[in-house]
Amino acid sequence: MIGAIEPVHQEANRSNSGGGLWDYISPSRLNTWMSCPLKFRLRYIDGIRSPTTPALFLGKQVHRGLEIYYRHRMLGITLEPNDVGGRIVDGWDAAVADEEMKFATGAEEVALEKQAVDLVAAYLAQVPADEPPPLAVEATMEAPLVDPVTGENLGIPLLGIVDLIAPTDNGPVIVDFKTSSRSSPPFEISHEIQLTAYSYMFRKLTGQREAGLQIRSLIKTKKPRIEQHEYAARSDQHLARFFSVIREYVDALDTGRFNYRPSWSGCAMCDHRDGALPKLGWLIRRKSPPVHAEPTNGLALAGVKVSRVIRGRALLSGGLRAFFLALTCRLTGDRRQAALFTGTLRKCPIVSTARDVANLASR
Repeated sequence: MIGAIEPVHQEANRSNSGGGLWDYISPSRLNTWMSCPLKFRLRYIDGIRSPTTPALFLGKQVHRGLEIYYRHRMLGITLEPNDVGGRIVDGWDAAVADEEMKFATGAEEVALEKQAVDLVAAYLAQVPADEPPPLAVEATMEAPLVDPVTGENLGIPLLGIVDLIAPTDNGPVIVDFKTSSRSSPPFEISHEIQLTAYSYMFRKLTGQREAGLQIRSLIKTKKPRIEQHEYAARSDQHLARFFSVIREYVDALDTGRFNYRPSWSGCAMCDHRDGALPKLGWLIRRKSPPVHAEPTNGLALAGVKVSRVIRGRALLSGGLRAFFLALTCRLTGDRRQAALFTGTLRKCPIVSTARDVANLASR
């Protein structure tokens, strides 16, 4: 029996009501901080919220449809796909208003609504007729963080919402739904924090060990596809890594250290690069990879601006290293070394914007 789990959106409610950093830790907060501490600061400390993208909005509506279906299954009622799709459509306008969604055209909104209905229908079409009712749906779990190795209570709870807990012959399985634009092979490390957090909370609240974990992906191809990836129950090594991340996270909160962490994938999709980042001293332009220009002494947050961002081709090997060194020396006031490294960069045959780099060292 999973009686200790509450099927309500407590995490969302607490976040929307301004839950402080020390009120709780959640998988979403941890993943945001791990991807970029500065992005975490902008969102959770400075309160700068990114607008809901069509892809994110679509994911929420798909989750809403699946929640409707499985809540009825818990009551012994099996809704037809058309019934679930109709409920998605009926609640669409209210969801658009709640999220303050802006669509470029009416046709874009209609297409997104149809895509949500089609994805849910494709998922329900492959659900076995004899699938047993779930043990919990959209279940909020909150548990104290007690290090399983040292026994230390960290004094802050872990909070999260699990999409589904399904019964199997081997025991309960924790299920997470995701929408994706493409098919992808099981890559456990990218989901490790979320899956381990769910496992930890489930064990703490129920006294049971999960039989496994699943990610059920709804693929947004022309003809929607469904993929199910299986993951083993969390091991002691998973939990040890999880708590090492949490300790680093808590240390960052203690020290107020939220550094910029560039990455090709994360920065390309970040809404802050054209908004908040330039105000903090970054000049990051679209169609150009961001440059890690933050000096360790925090000059960027004090208003020092990066004069140029090299555009165009990728910088490789020595060229990339010389650019970073020239930029760092320029920001720290060492013009002589900046000029030296800029000279090295000019010799790099793949750099087509040497004039921009020369200007960097001379300003």
